[in-house]
Formats: sequence, structure tokens, C-alpha cells
Amino acid sequence: MQSFDSLFQVRAGRILALSRISQIAIEGLSQLSKDSGSKFQPLFSFMAEHIPAHHQNHPTIDIPEYKVIGFLDGLTLIATISEVEAYFQDVVVDVLRLHPKKMGKSTFELQELLEMGTLQEAIELAIQRHASGLMFKKPNDYKKDLLSIISADGNLLEDAWPGFVEAKARRDLGVHNGWLVNDIYRAKLRDVNLPPPSVEALTVDHSYLYGVRENCIKIMKRLKNHCESTFA
Repeated sequence: MQSFDSLFQVRAGRILALSRISQIAIEGLSQLSKDSGSKFQPLFSFMAEHIPAHHQNHPTIDIPEYKVIGFLDGLTLIATISEVEAYFQDVVVDVLRLHPKKMGKSTFELQELLEMGTLQEAIELAIQRHASGLMFKKPNDYKKDLLSIISADGNLLEDAWPGFVEAKARRDLGVHNGWLVNDIYRAKLRDVNLPPPSVEALTVDHSYLYGVRENCIKIMKRLKNHCESTFA
């Protein structure tokens, strides 16, 4: 079992590393603007041909190759939210290993029980299933379960949670709907009292990513601090 600080440092470190992806691409675009014969030219041109127009999201830079930056920022958002959700699971697993009774009931097939050699193996499988199952619930539902498992007050994440839900919903648009706004996205925003956007397609830029990253790190740090003080 890792310490709560170690779990935080690993996931937060990956999120910060992800933030460098578009910076690398911007450096390549900068070289391209100075030298049309740059080795980056065919790479950016090829990618720009296959990236939708709404990724052209810079207010002053109006060249097709800039779509690559917006596209990579979108991929960074997808990976960032995945790291945060993985951190939620890490925390749940660690707490349940300390207090497995917090899971309540777990069901096993007879064959599974026969294949497991010890009670500890059965407990570990139940913990992993429980933690994984949380992530398939609606965000507000798994927040409630997460806070219950770590014995936290419902207000622990109250101010930061709507921003996370929006970022997660936008991530889902990128993964499943080509960044086009749909009724599912609007409903998720209503669940946390956020107004729906007036545009048909969403994108991700540096400013938005920075805000998401800061909010996610804040949520993760609060969970870490709470767990350290509660389960130390």
C-alpha cells in the first residue's frame, strides 16, 4: 500500500507532464513560422489536413497548422481527466485496504472463490471491483460514494466539483462526439448548476487547460490532506 502523498505525487506529476505536450508543439510551430523548410512542415501539414476546423481556436493566429495545437490540447484534457479519475480509484483502494468493511456486500461466483487461495485475495478482488465500479456512476453519485468511503464531509469538494464535472463532460464529448455539444453534455452541466454553452462545438485552449489543471490538482490535494489526517 502506497502512502496518500505518494499516490498524489505520481498522478499530479503526470498531469503536470501532460501540460508540456502543447508547449513542445508550439515550439515546432514557431520553428515552422521562421523556416518554411523546417522538418516540422510535413508533420504539421499532414495533421492539419485531418483535424476539424473548430480546433482553430487562437484569436490571432489564423493558419491551418495551428489546429494541431488545439487538437493536442484536447488530447491533453482527455489524458488529464483520466489521471484524476485514476487517482480517485487509487484513494478508494488504499482506504478500503485499511477498512474493507466500508465496501458493504460483495458477490463472488463459486468458481472465483475456488480459484482464490486466501481470504485476503478475495478481499483484494472485491476492493478492486468496488473502486472500478464507482467510475461507471454519474459524477455526483460517485462523488457521494467517494466521500462516504473516505469519511469526508459533503462540502470537501463542493466549490471545485462543478468545474471538474464540466471538464469531464467536455472530455466525453471529445472521446465520443467529436467535441460537438449534445444533450448529454448539457444535462451534465445542469446537474451541477452550470449554464449550457451557446456554441455547437467546443475546443480546448491553453487558458482553459490551465484552469482545469489547477482545479483538478486542488481536488486531489484536498483528498490527500483529508486522508492523511483521517487515516494516518
